[in-house]
Amino acid sequence: MAARDAWTFDVLQVALKGGAIDKRYELLVDGALEGEQTLGAPIARHPTDPRRVHVCLDPLDRRIPVARPARTELLAASAVGDRFTRVTAKALVAVRHQIRAHLAAIGHPLVGDWLYGGSSRELLHRHFLHASELRFRHPRTAEPLRVTSELPPALATFLEEAS
Repeated sequence: MAARDAWTFDVLQVALKGGAIDKRYELLVDGALEGEQTLGAPIARHPTDPRRVHVCLDPLDRRIPVARPARTELLAASAVGDRFTRVTAKALVAVRHQIRAHLAAIGHPLVGDWLYGGSSRELLHRHFLHASELRFRHPRTAEPLRVTSELPPALATFLEEAS
């Protein structure tokens, strides 16, 4: 999303931080994953790897006081072959690497996400995460807007071949 002027940028930034922009993603994860669920563990900096984040699953985790709240909603899930699950997810007030880290923390890393333990897919050359939809109100008119994006060819081809 981009703004053409400073006022619109400010309005959209407030909406984004306030959770008023509905962001949906398509992802492919390793393993069989059940459908609708909410992942709500807070996220902190990783203690030893600056490239990663740490999901605070344990309520006694000493990083919780500095962790940021994070909530990932898994809206739909369907099996792809016998090794993967395609998931539609929604991130509320997204934190850095939120979806990637939340899914990895529950044992279902994104396909191709070597940083969080996902299966290595040499033909994919990236992790399988795609921002597929934005829903928000127009900053000036308040009209509801819905912007969608199809899977890029590399992800669509990989998905087809994995089925």
